[in-house]
Amino acid sequence: MMERDSHNAPQYYDDEITLKELILKIIEFWKEVWRRKFIIITLGLICGLIAYGLNLKHKNTYSSNLSFLLNEDKESSSDAAISALLGINTNIPLNKVTEILKSARVLHKVILSKGVIDGKVDYFGNHIINVYELHDDWNTDIKDEKYRPLDLTNFYFTKDQIQDFETKELRALSAIHKLINNEILTINYNDKTLIFNMGVTTRNSELTSELINTIYSELIEFYTYQTVGKPKENFKILVDREDSLHTEIKRMEGQLAYMEDRTLGVISRRSNLSKDDLKRTYSATLELFNKVTRNKEELEFMLANKSPEFQILDKTFIPISNVSSWKKKVAIGMFLGLFLGIIYVLGAKIIRDALAE
Repeated sequence: MMERDSHNAPQYYDDEITLKELILKIIEFWKEVWRRKFIIITLGLICGLIAYGLNLKHKNTYSSNLSFLLNEDKESSSDAAISALLGINTNIPLNKVTEILKSARVLHKVILSKGVIDGKVDYFGNHIINVYELHDDWNTDIKDEKYRPLDLTNFYFTKDQIQDFETKELRALSAIHKLINNEILTINYNDKTLIFNMGVTTRNSELTSELINTIYSELIEFYTYQTVGKPKENFKILVDREDSLHTEIKRMEGQLAYMEDRTLGVISRRSNLSKDDLKRTYSATLELFNKVTRNKEELEFMLANKSPEFQILDKTFIPISNVSSWKKKVAIGMFLGLFLGIIYVLGAKIIRDALAE
């Protein structure tokens, strides 16, 4: 038993020495850190000042969010056939709405729509140019002399018809479209809840609020046109046709009444033939009027049931300011500087001790 204890004693003694050395080493490192505290504090202050300077360059942004549902009734095979016959397209997948929203067909109309920002009425494209100071970026964008005709240094939109745009205007339109997709607009779709979440973030509170409303409105207009746009045009034609036929029927009814009063019971063969022709024309016109009215009512019923319905679930009415605290950034910068300072001091000591052995 004594032999076993004596055998274990040196091992215990070694462990005790190792722990002692560890404690002494920690104390030694702490003394080194304290001795070099001014270097560490200086690095902390430098990193804090760098963080403060970066914060000054940071542009505050304002965010607004909107969640909505797009309701479309499921069609039977017979209803789908009727819809196809009438030109109603209800086969657009809901997950495609995110692509539609970011497409040129929608965003170009938004860019060339007008809104009031800071009391000034102008195209949204021009508001974005001013808020994001794009002239400064565009000033250094073209360096090759042969591309100078496309220089956008002082460019502003002056018209909203894309078919009339020249190359410079198309270039600016494309650049702003890209900026919106990359930095301003976000959209996602949850295929389980069927909810769309759209967000707009810009450097101006009013611009954020106006943009999210305009983008949403343009989405509704474009999507509705793609689904029931042509039938709506046909419906308008039927309404106009019904009005004109109604006017014609009233005119012929007046003529028939006048002819009845004029003859006063004495009807010549010639006037009788003329009256019969007018009656036949009146009957044909009335039959056509009734047919047009029936078609209009049927199409109106179909449109009422097949038109897509957008429903807002939640909306940020006052854009949220994404102002980051400069104090927090400075504190993080100083903490990082102090940490790097300690690493530097301890690393230097370890290297010196290693070289001294």
